[in-house]
Amino acid sequence: MRHLYLHESGKLSFDAPETSVAEGFDSYESDPAHPVPYRQRPVDMTYPEDHPGKLVHLAVQDQRFVDERPDVLTWQTEELAEM
Repeated sequence: MRHLYLHESGKLSFDAPETSVAEGFDSYESDPAHPVPYRQRPVDMTYPEDHPGKLVHLAVQDQRFVDERPDVLTWQTEELAEM
């Protein structure tokens, strides 16, 4: 496992930031009565309920459709050159 860090410049890096205290922060308020959807509606059946790859598949879906919600934080960075 490798840690991935978002630096002040908006760049991703596998190197930890040099300072241990962040100057700024981002925050949001979650409302359990109005959860953030993880798939656009209507949802098509992708896998049967008992398929072992179901949760893995959902984790890599494009979720940009929720970018404008007040309870979602979004950052845009350069592509990673290595993994």
